[in-house]
Amino acid sequence: MIRCAKILEIPEILASTKACSKPILETGRTSVSLVAVREATDMGPKYIGAHTIAINLWLFSSFFIDGYGAVANIMGGRLLGAKDYIGLWNLAKKITGYGVVVSVVLMLAAFLFYNPIGNIFSN
Repeated sequence: MIRCAKILEIPEILASTKACSKPILETGRTSVSLVAVREATDMGPKYIGAHTIAINLWLFSSFFIDGYGAVANIMGGRLLGAKDYIGLWNLAKKITGYGVVVSVVLMLAAFLFYNPIGNIFSN
């Protein structure tokens, strides 16, 4: 009997897609930073500082929230390996909720402390 090669399953395709897209997105973040700083250099030194502070705060928020995704991947892999699909679904809902709450808290903090953050970086 002739055996056919195993066709990739959907989780394997998704995992490889995620592994390939993450470096592309990280490169995009770096490109945005470079373009922002290049544009700011045409405006003057005050704008260079402002753009640098803004991009650093944005990167901090982005990586902070991305940490929840990394934790979800680790915990989700354990649940997927155990074939606990209901637990995996509940984990996805819980992590999404945590991500939304953390995002809102970071947005409120940035909104409420806009002037004090600017004073910290400009003095």
